[in-house]
Amino acid sequence: MQLAVATLANHDQYARYPFGMSFDEVRDFCSGKRQNEILAEGTSLDKKLFYALRSCEAPHGIHRGRAGYFTYLHFTTDTLYSVFLRIQLNTGWNQQTILALTDDLDAHIVPDFIDPLNMVEIWSYKGRSGKGDVHRCDKRHKYGTYALLKYLEAVIAAQRDSPHYVQRTLWQCTVVPEAWNKSPHVLTAFTPGLVEAAARRFITRHGLKIQGPLGMAEAATSHQRTRSTYATLRLMQDRDETQIQHDLGHAHEDTTNQRYLSDRSSNALKDRKLYKLLEQLVRDMKDYKPTLVESISLAKLRAALMSAKESAGRHKRFGKMVTTLGMNEQAIIQIISPEGQTYIGACRDARHPTWPGHERDVRAEGLCGCFDRCSQCRQAVIFCESLPYICARNRDLKALRHDLNPMDWSMNYEPELAANEDILQRWKIRTEVAEAERRAESGEVVLPLLWRIRRR
Repeated sequence: MQLAVATLANHDQYARYPFGMSFDEVRDFCSGKRQNEILAEGTSLDKKLFYALRSCEAPHGIHRGRAGYFTYLHFTTDTLYSVFLRIQLNTGWNQQTILALTDDLDAHIVPDFIDPLNMVEIWSYKGRSGKGDVHRCDKRHKYGTYALLKYLEAVIAAQRDSPHYVQRTLWQCTVVPEAWNKSPHVLTAFTPGLVEAAARRFITRHGLKIQGPLGMAEAATSHQRTRSTYATLRLMQDRDETQIQHDLGHAHEDTTNQRYLSDRSSNALKDRKLYKLLEQLVRDMKDYKPTLVESISLAKLRAALMSAKESAGRHKRFGKMVTTLGMNEQAIIQIISPEGQTYIGACRDARHPTWPGHERDVRAEGLCGCFDRCSQCRQAVIFCESLPYICARNRDLKALRHDLNPMDWSMNYEPELAANEDILQRWKIRTEVAEAERRAESGEVVLPLLWRIRRR
């Protein structure tokens, strides 16, 4: 089969077929009239080439004959739908957002500001509202969104000089001969109507059973149902509703819950997640660990967020960090502000500490100033800059053991030392811990012994 395709493509008579010909020439190229002429007057090579074209078959039997030959040169609606479906499952975007991607793909792609070597952000917009959507993906993933879109761009770029090329859209495909009566074109844009028709054939071809809301079998699916699948898969990955709402580009969480997370599968996952939260609540009664941020330093975080000159750009970056750090925008602003800094790390909310016994030392709605309790508080955020100070604090605490009576040290300082040691053990980048130990031992970092600063 591949040999026949290569032979056809390299023969002068077939090299222009179909994208270098007019539509009338394409239509008549394999007509019954031409077949009779070749049988009557053609050479043996003409006959072999003609029948090679008529006998082409696409993989898995999707297309045969001329349509089968087209699949080796370009996309048809059925082969393009497979790419469309995979991208929809990867991104969670709706149909309008995906189809809004243009043939100038680089205009939709920007380097990721956290990991620009391996990650990119792909932007598109909803045609109905004009609202932008962004998807962050790994360039190295074989079936990731970036790789699929680049493959799609390469296929359509090969026909950019064709008179049939559809300008300003990434989503275009060949029209199979069976559809020429309704659509007299060689190439056409992949419209919502073609997406729906291809989805029906996809379901029939693979023997899928789609159950409707009343339990009746349906012959087709919809992009909303596919987005529901995306939302359910993300729920299985323990992403919360706020993150899924951000991925789907919804302005209100109710839209996500009512339209995309209310089916039986999603409700079952929510029940399972509720049980996990109840178990976590029990663990939280005994566990007060702070958040460790190893993917980015505090300095880089502050520089990345503050480097955006326009408020719109800063808002997009904040939206990205909300997903990456698992914090809301207000908490991120707090930890990079001067008010959010403590002797060791950063504090998301000084008015609501969680360390054991905070009820006795911090009045309701007052600001916590017990910086020696940060390593035992879930409001604390530890960046790599914090490690040398934690190591220095541990050296001071061990020295205090010899200056205080055992009872006083055990009650007031031993829990802090244990929490600090736990942070250093949980930190995965061991070279940063070793460097922090070196800086503390050399005396580069100096801290006061008493940290409890009362704030109103």
